[in-house]
Amino acid sequence: MNTITIYSTPSCTKCNATKKKFDALGLEYQEVMLEDAPEALARFKEMGYSTAPVVVAGEDIWCDFRLDRINALGKAMKESELSAVG
Repeated sequence: MNTITIYSTPSCTKCNATKKKFDALGLEYQEVMLEDAPEALARFKEMGYSTAPVVVAGEDIWCDFRLDRINALGKAMKESELSAVG
């Protein structure tokens, strides 16, 4: 799996909920503040995303707090780890 990046904004409730769920699942990610990444903000707006957070996990990109997507990513990561071991 490629690096997971969470693009967020300060004081964003949905951003904080997303990061908290990632932490609870033990998923590593890097956080980028959209105010510090104007090129990313412009790219996401062009793609039609209008709310934070924007999560980029390889080819998978979504915005907003998406528990279904986070859980699916967590499950895929665990399955990947198990297959690497066995």
